[in-house]
This record gives sequence, structure tokens and C-alpha cells, in this order.
Amino acid sequence: MAFGCEGVGSRAAMVVCLRKLEEEEEDRSGGGLSAIDGFSHCRPVISIDRTHAYGKYDIKLLIAVAVDANGQIFPLAFAVCANESTETWTLFLNHLKEHVVKQPSGICLISDRHSGILSSVENLLAWKEPYAYHRYSVRHFKANFQKAHPNKYLHDLMWMAATDHQQHQFRRHMYSIRQEDEAAYCWLMRRHPEKWTLHADGGRRWGILTINLSESFNGLLKSARGFPVTAMVRMSFKQMAERFIERSAVATELMERGVEFMLVPMQRFEKYRHRAH
Repeated sequence: MAFGCEGVGSRAAMVVCLRKLEEEEEDRSGGGLSAIDGFSHCRPVISIDRTHAYGKYDIKLLIAVAVDANGQIFPLAFAVCANESTETWTLFLNHLKEHVVKQPSGICLISDRHSGILSSVENLLAWKEPYAYHRYSVRHFKANFQKAHPNKYLHDLMWMAATDHQQHQFRRHMYSIRQEDEAAYCWLMRRHPEKWTLHADGGRRWGILTINLSESFNGLLKSARGFPVTAMVRMSFKQMAERFIERSAVATELMERGVEFMLVPMQRFEKYRHRAH
């Protein structure tokens, strides 16, 4: 789904331009399901990010992606805007909730700690708990921590504290951080451990630590980012529609062969089954 934006000075007013694109998607897919329908079958996790467009105009692309049952990128929406701000992120998240996310509650939103995103999530009821759960990209959170406290030993401890599933291990790593640097310990604890650690996450992330999904989607759109705005939107949408068609063909073939589960989860299942023995 594509959202458009019109800028006046430093302000950006985002508008939804959906009907024609939805009709084209239906034509390309032969009347099949859209990204909106497909998200209900994905993990309830959305990764958001932004990227710069090349060319004459200094514009931004705001991006939202999910992950499908096979662990692959599932594009949800992108928006063209004049700048990245609380206003543009608020409009983007509002449209995302209104037009794409149909689940009433339980969605996990993963992002970096850009001030526009933090302010938007704080001010939008639909993206607050229990309707949604905001979590930080651990990689970007670590980068913020590194800037505030440049110490490699602390960085390694912070990563272990963030990615360990057990509370007692988290406490052990945090104790080591406190022994090394009280200020670093306080910096971390003030930033809501449930937002950057696995042990306190409540399973909302489904194991997704970073926004690599949306960054990978940036790569998919890269070939279109040097075009004029209208052509860039059309080409980006075409690339997404083609991806849905290809994935649909693969899924149809697997179902016709009687395959019940996607390949990647089955490979993981077999890996853990052998490890258990």
C-alpha cells in the first residue's frame, strides 16, 4: 500500500492514494489477496524505518514491513514525505492502523529511537498498550548506548543483557555493567528494559531483535529511488506487486503438493528436533 505526501515549506501533509493502486494490485494478482489481507496471517510484528530518495528533491520514504510464515519480508506500506518529523510519522502510523492493521490489539511495532517515532507512538492511542507494543531495534539501541558510553566491554555486556531470555542472566549482566559504570547502568534502566530486552519483552517481538527487515526492503526499493516522485511510487508498487505474485505462485505449488508447512520453519523444527536427541 502506498501513501503519498504533499509538502508546503517545512510541513508535509500526507494523503492516502489507495483506490487506483488497489485496483492495479487486484488486476496483477488476478483478484487474489492483498497485503492487507495477508498481514493477518503473518506474525503480529511490524518493522518501520525511513530512507532517503535520490534525485532532484530532498524527500523521504517511510516504510513498514512484516515477516511471513517463511521468515521472508512481507511489505505492508510505504509513504513519500517531504521530511521526517513527528507530524509525518503520526500521519503514516495513523494510515497504517486505519488501512492495513485490522487486528484490534496485540501488534508489536519495532523501530529505532528517532524522536519523531517516539513522539508519535506516545501520542497515538492506537499504538499504545494494550492495543500495540512499541519495542526498540536492539542494534540501534546499542548504537545509542555506544555514543553515550564509549566502552567496548560495556557494549558487549549490554548486548548480552538485551538478548538473553532468562531474567537471572539479565540481572547478572546488569550487575557487571553497574560494577563497571554506574552511569551506564542508570542510562539503560531509565530506558524501559521491556522495550530493549528479550527477557522482559513478553514474547511481543517473536524473536525479532532489529529492523533489518525494513532495511532489506529499502534495498528492494533502491532501484526506484532516483526517479521522479510519481515514477518512483509506481515502480516501487510494481516491484511489491510482482513479489506478491511470485510468493503466491510458490505457496500454491506447495499446497498442490500437499506440503503443510513452509520450508524455513520446517528446517528449524528439524534442527531443534535433532538437537533435542
